[in-house]
Amino acid sequence: MSMVLGHAAYNTHMEQIVNVFHVPLFFFMSGYCFKDIYIQRSKEFFTKRIKGLYIPYVKWGLLFLILHNVLFKVGVYSEEYGYLGVGTHLYSIDDTLHLAKSVFLMKHAEPLLGGYWFITSLFAASILFYFFLRLLGKKNLLKIGVILLLVSILLNYYRIFKWIFSYREFMAAFFMWAGYMYKTKKMSLHRYKCVYVLGLILVFYNLLFIKGCSSDISYKYQVQYIISALVCIVSVFGICEKLLLRCSTKYMNPLLFIGNNTLTILTWHFSLFIIVSQIIVAIYGLPQARIAEFPVIEEVSKQGWYIAYYLFSIMLCVSFAYCNKYIKTPFLKL
Repeated sequence: MSMVLGHAAYNTHMEQIVNVFHVPLFFFMSGYCFKDIYIQRSKEFFTKRIKGLYIPYVKWGLLFLILHNVLFKVGVYSEEYGYLGVGTHLYSIDDTLHLAKSVFLMKHAEPLLGGYWFITSLFAASILFYFFLRLLGKKNLLKIGVILLLVSILLNYYRIFKWIFSYREFMAAFFMWAGYMYKTKKMSLHRYKCVYVLGLILVFYNLLFIKGCSSDISYKYQVQYIISALVCIVSVFGICEKLLLRCSTKYMNPLLFIGNNTLTILTWHFSLFIIVSQIIVAIYGLPQARIAEFPVIEEVSKQGWYIAYYLFSIMLCVSFAYCNKYIKTPFLKL
């Protein structure tokens, strides 16, 4: 939900706030939920990663790639407007074949799948985390964390990007390690009020002094960002625990359902943003080509329309996810 909010509120203070913790939180919870039985069951671990991350990436990556020229001709894509201000063009057969190869390597995602970089990073980070955990064992957890952090900073400093193993993936693996460490050591920092105060202070610190997020940050601010993210993650962790304790099950079930359908939301929320952009174009009399502006029509979104982008996409994505239970073939699920 915070990921969608960050995209809907693109280039606003709201985006900067959620950028402090939303993606690191997902990596943290992936590590927190890691099951120790996988340490001795490599085949089961990799099978789950391939089925849960790689196959969906390739499935939707190829489908949206095949639809690229159709979407271009109907105005969803354009040369003038595009994802983060970068337009696109009609693909030739050679373009399509080249990009299809990149999809299989998890190196390319179409503009409407702009958030799919996260799946690549999660896939690579989980492999890195698993490799070091299997190699060094639970007795050397601290050493694993230090290695992942230092390698990430060094790769960022020298700007070394190798396939899907860059500083970003090592930093993601570090957050996974942090989540696993938090669970394994049975930490309870989220129960201290001072953590919430510190988290709030660090959010404002990031707003004022740190320009960047987990997907793109300078090595100069990397350690500061990681510390801020961890404190905010612990704060969110504590808030969620309080909600679980105070709210009845019927109020928590919708959140649980959303949490169990993150891939559906990640896949479709950009596409659903287009519907809101079309409404904005009609109301404000903007050029029709502006619907190709991703993730949102920025100057209008800043006026409060990001709330419409956010709520509409969340509700429709949840509806898609609800329909999935009636689809018996896993490959055809939305």
